[in-house]
Amino acid sequence: MKTSRVIALVILLLSSASAIAEKSEDGWVYGPGTASCGKWTKENGSELGYMYMGWVLGFVTAADIFKDLDLTDAAGMKAFIDNYCRQHPTDPLSRATAHLVVHLAD
Repeated sequence: MKTSRVIALVILLLSSASAIAEKSEDGWVYGPGTASCGKWTKENGSELGYMYMGWVLGFVTAADIFKDLDLTDAAGMKAFIDNYCRQHPTDPLSRATAHLVVHLAD
């Protein structure tokens, strides 16, 4: 069962991302971070939604290496992104996550 979920997740990752890399006003974004906030909201709770959340966790983890961020958990991060994305559905997930990092850095 776990193996089939991993395979499905890999297939989703390779086939569903509209862009592997995208240049935005915030810089180069790779992978699921190119998805819109509207997609984040729509895919909440799906396998694709979990992939988006994994991307957010990786982004925040990497940011913490360079700037000591306030402690939070995945549920807190998800709540922040959910709220941001409801207000900005056309923004990319990468921008929502960058706002999360700024919030955690304050």
